Amino acid sequence: MTATCNDNNVCTNDSCSTNTGCQYVHNTVDCNDGNKCTQNDVCSAGKCAGAAVSCGDKNDCTIDTCKDSVGCIYTSNTGAECNLYNNCIIKAACTQYGACVGEPACGYVTAPCLIVPCSAFSSTGSLPACGLGGGKTEYQRDCGDSNACTLDACGKAGCEYTTTNEGAACDNGGKICKSGLCVPKQ
Repeated sequence: MTATCNDNNVCTNDSCSTNTGCQYVHNTVDCNDGNKCTQNDVCSAGKCAGAAVSCGDKNDCTIDTCKDSVGCIYTSNTGAECNLYNNCIIKAACTQYGACVGEPACGYVTAPCLIVPCSAFSSTGSLPACGLGGGKTEYQRDCGDSNACTLDACGKAGCEYTTTNEGAACDNGGKICKSGLCVPKQ
């Protein structure tokens, strides 16, 4: 009678010896551990495992996580403080679509879509020279969030953002639009 020596483990080389019976020797072949949060899976000590996938999208306005059965997941960090690295914008916060937007540092919002510019700049330099003034009494508020995955407008409640371009490329780095967020393509 012939023994069947198959342990159904891709990470072992199975053999049968008439003297010792079934042999299961660990190998180091490429494998797939079925976990979408790992990559470059390889056998080691009889188990298939890989290195963790980096889900970081370099966007402070998204929370980047990974779920074994799904892979990378990007959710909005709505309301979190963010930095636009622009002295003319203050109170920057993340939108529900992963963009960082703020208020003008010079001037104030008089209506949802109108801004009255600063009439004078501080001699101490405490207010940045934001390019406002020049005799205009009001400016249209800029609601642009620099996110190709949203349509930007100013409405009755102020800046409003709606999703657009679902599945389309949104940068040169292989990212696509998904639910208003520009995320790495999976």
